[in-house]
Amino acid sequence: MRDEHRRTLIGVLVVFDALALLTVAVLVLRGFEAGRTVVVPSTAGTSTAGVATTTDDALTFRLPSGNISCVLSADGATCTIGELSSAATPEPGCTGSVGHVVVLDGTGVTTPCTTDAATVATDALVMEYGSSRTVGDYTCSSATTGVTCTREDGVGFRLSRTALVVLP
Repeated sequence: MRDEHRRTLIGVLVVFDALALLTVAVLVLRGFEAGRTVVVPSTAGTSTAGVATTTDDALTFRLPSGNISCVLSADGATCTIGELSSAATPEPGCTGSVGHVVVLDGTGVTTPCTTDAATVATDALVMEYGSSRTVGDYTCSSATTGVTCTREDGVGFRLSRTALVVLP
């Protein structure tokens, strides 16, 4: 009889733990989707420390590694990476670096010349690996291998410490 009570108790505890985890997951996802805090980036692609706004048409997030952050809006996606294995060669006339900032918009994918150091938004919301968010026609997905951002038509990029791949 004792073993039967023990198994019943363990079963109840397992169900209770599962419900508690599910409740926490729902609360986190609801907090992520509604009333989100968006860090406003400066024009140099760096986050402005301490300045935050709440909007329904833009989302700033970072990957759990802390090496990549992105701003996703109805106008496109802009991602900044802190550490790269190798940066692209700057275009003629560029006195800065290329590859730390990647932009996807209606014209396609670009890597603008940046003269300021690329700074990842450390105070942005964390988008867990395996998660995706969509704003307008643009979607970004977080993975252990980096971030992938695409338009509805499949044009986009995959950014990681080791490579920038333009899609399709």
